[in-house]
Amino acid sequence: LTAPPPPARGGAPRHPAGAPPALGDLYSLLDYQAANAHIWPSMPSFRWWIRTHHAELVEKGALLELAGRLHVVGAAMGRVAIEIGKRAIAAR
Repeated sequence: LTAPPPPARGGAPRHPAGAPPALGDLYSLLDYQAANAHIWPSMPSFRWWIRTHHAELVEKGALLELAGRLHVVGAAMGRVAIEIGKRAIAAR
């Protein structure tokens, strides 16, 4: 899973491991879904997946609300999505 390319910021460093996410790590649902359309081919499919896994996404820091809108925390979303996918295939 990939995050959309970050906006140009003059090469601003990413946050160190374990630190809270920086604003540059946040992506709109639309941008994140578009960058990962091979996983979630439409915005309704991404929104359904978020509703289905909402509690875990929030608990693990992959989804947050800022300024009244949901945002994806890029790296965390990728990790959590992989964990959820591994559990799904193991349960088959």
